[in-house]
Amino acid sequence: MFSLFQLFVVLILLNEFNPLKVLFYSSIYGKSHLDFADSLINVLVERGHSVDLVISRINDGVIGTGKNRAERVYSVEFRNGSAWGNRPHLLNPFEDIPFYYGNFREWNKIGHEILSVNDDRLLEFISSRKYDIAITSDFDFCAIGIVSLFDIPTRVTSNACPITPLQSIVIGIPSPPSTTIPLFQLADITTLYGKFWNFINWAYLHYIQIPEIKRIQENIFKKRFGDSFDLDDAISKIDLTFINSNEIMEKPRPLHHRIQYIGGINMASPKPLSVHLEHILSKSRNGTILFSFGTQVSGDVYPRYAVKNFVKVFEKYPGYIFLWKYEVQPGEERMFEKAKNVVLMDWLPQTDLLYDPRVIGFISHLGLNSFNEASYAGKPIIAIPLFADQPHNTDNGKCKD
Repeated sequence: MFSLFQLFVVLILLNEFNPLKVLFYSSIYGKSHLDFADSLINVLVERGHSVDLVISRINDGVIGTGKNRAERVYSVEFRNGSAWGNRPHLLNPFEDIPFYYGNFREWNKIGHEILSVNDDRLLEFISSRKYDIAITSDFDFCAIGIVSLFDIPTRVTSNACPITPLQSIVIGIPSPPSTTIPLFQLADITTLYGKFWNFINWAYLHYIQIPEIKRIQENIFKKRFGDSFDLDDAISKIDLTFINSNEIMEKPRPLHHRIQYIGGINMASPKPLSVHLEHILSKSRNGTILFSFGTQVSGDVYPRYAVKNFVKVFEKYPGYIFLWKYEVQPGEERMFEKAKNVVLMDWLPQTDLLYDPRVIGFISHLGLNSFNEASYAGKPIIAIPLFADQPHNTDNGKCKD
């Protein structure tokens, strides 16, 4: 196992006279996860290193292999399609569906199904090269276990979201329930009631849920590779974990030197706006407000009442332009006829717009990328969190007021 100093030499100094071979293994739950992988891969390639990418396509609604400069790409796919698109939080994102780490039992069934130890072509893909570093997702233990089958001296984990309970266990940092709220759960730990339920959830995660995931996936490995396969040994060889958030924007929690926050690494520099957008922004008397719920919430899942209410509110502020990422659904055209200050677009260059001084606010689901981009651009946010890490990010933003 490399020392931390050696690892920093490898990942930060990145000696261009000794280019490294890097295996990047990414579990894709949403487009933002692929975008995050793209950013890390491109940083390494720009420094002269060779990167191969393995995509574990949990969400087969995310198509393609990204905009990265990986030398080789292998995609692990479901034989009969993924059940991810049928998850309740995607079908009905505006419904009040409990979303906490315990819900991952159903998610992990999807992960177990795609667990790629029976994919001989994947194993051949990895074994055909001698890698210096492996960077893997650790939403579960699949990638960690697969990488352990090969003699890769340095192993790093990363996810596109804030630190998860499973990550904290893998990297070996404590998460005391008296001070730490697990991702995907909100609790007021300033009260005895809140501390009690936070402790119950902590105990469930640490003694039931995560051990169950580990047991099931270790058995899958043992069935293929024999009883000598040791997932604990694979976990113990993780050198470092990258966290896609900024510690300044997170609540305090126990940490150590094997945790490195890299939030914002995937933010592109703002580019000039198109002539069309320049024209829109120049028409507003008081400024433009950007409105987007990201790539996983399309127009067809908005409840009709929500669309009507948004339009009614926006019409009351004619001095502002509301630039809304929304795909108009059949029969909705008349709903927007009177809303002259609402501009609808299927896609928005979010970073470019947030850095424009004429954009004065951001209505957002507050996914992590949106949270990072708006925070770095210094834009006030009206948050409407829907699922996943969005309530967590919103709570962090409120705590920084």
